[in-house]
Amino acid sequence: MRARGSCLALLVFLPGVALASTTTGRSAEAYLLRMQKMLFTVNYHGIIVFQHNTMLKAIAITHGQARFGGWERISTLNGPPRELLKNGHRLELLFDGHPVRLMHVLAHYTGLPQNWVGFSGHFSRTLLHEYWFLLLPKLGRVADQPARIILIRPQDRYRYGYRLWLDAHNDFPLRSDLLNSRGQVIEQMMFVTVHWYQNGKWHEQPPVVPPVASRTHRVAIRIPQCRFANLPRGFRIVEDTTAQVPGPVRHILLSDGLASVSVFIHPLHPKTPTLVGMARMGPVTAFGKKIGSYSLIAIGEVPPRTVRWIIDQARLTP
Repeated sequence: MRARGSCLALLVFLPGVALASTTTGRSAEAYLLRMQKMLFTVNYHGIIVFQHNTMLKAIAITHGQARFGGWERISTLNGPPRELLKNGHRLELLFDGHPVRLMHVLAHYTGLPQNWVGFSGHFSRTLLHEYWFLLLPKLGRVADQPARIILIRPQDRYRYGYRLWLDAHNDFPLRSDLLNSRGQVIEQMMFVTVHWYQNGKWHEQPPVVPPVASRTHRVAIRIPQCRFANLPRGFRIVEDTTAQVPGPVRHILLSDGLASVSVFIHPLHPKTPTLVGMARMGPVTAFGKKIGSYSLIAIGEVPPRTVRWIIDQARLTP
């Protein structure tokens, strides 16, 4: 059985090998689009465990919908207490109950997933067909729920693969394995318990994320626009925002629909360290450089060559 599994993994990740399936019913593409809808439209609470090498983390996540958009509260259940609060477009990261700055996050990997399966939610049928091979699902079992398994293979070396377990009844993602180019597992994330709520049974309140004005009185500094001369195939800008955390930072989210990379741009300060070169934090890679009086940092669950390419192609415009 083990030899058979190894041969299957090798077959799936060999370049140029065509993937095919003759399963009846909805396609893997349809399951993924349904998964996207579930992630952003339902209220849920659950416990996730995720593992990278010898690191094992347990996380509680609560996600809700409100008139202003989605909100989340994610907190670690073992190790140092860390919490991520998101309310609409406001975001705050707490270490031991205290807000932390961008460079502290990069220097000390938070252990909190940006999005529990790593998906940005900006994918479409065109993106899925053009940039990824998809295998139709087979049944498995996660969190005492029957689950369909979908294997996603990248067509180049600029992103990782995925193996997903989707709830067989509603296509909610119950487990996600991040895979390298050889089909080996880099990181595993899995719900051990999950509960979905209808609006009438939902009593959780969104986290209170203080507005920028209550945390800083600094004079606003304009962050220059950023364009990219070229990007890895399929990646595009899906979000471009600025915030005070507590200093001014521009955040650009790039995505090919499945993988995502965040680019942070902030003014250099003599008393604030900045990342120059490559850094690895578990499955997350980051690459930073200085351009004029600004620091640019790309970070995401992608191979090192991807974040380097993105920063090397960045151009700041006043």
